[in-house]
Amino acid sequence: MIELVADGTRRTHERHWDLAYGLFYRHPPGEPSVKAVLDRGGDDYVHALARVADRLAELDALRAGAGRAEAVDVLLFYLGPHAWLTLVGERGWSFDRAQAWIGRSACRALLKDAR
Repeated sequence: MIELVADGTRRTHERHWDLAYGLFYRHPPGEPSVKAVLDRGGDDYVHALARVADRLAELDALRAGAGRAEAVDVLLFYLGPHAWLTLVGERGWSFDRAQAWIGRSACRALLKDAR
């Protein structure tokens, strides 16, 4: 499931890379209305990741000691925009390489039966 989410976040970032990289990294928003839109998008994204965390918990897939809040935080850390901006934008990784590493690393961090 995490690897599917990694694929989806990769496709979204790749499709909107020039805009997202420019807005989030090169020219962060100074205009309050732009910031409000970005904040709302961020809130929606965390809500979507919470649904993934809930499903992982329902499947009893989370490692021992990992609760819902931690799962959401870890998913956001690995699958959020900053991971993509750092690996692809700053470090020059390809989207393929970033997706593979992000998905694998998130699984290892959260799942009890990670490979």
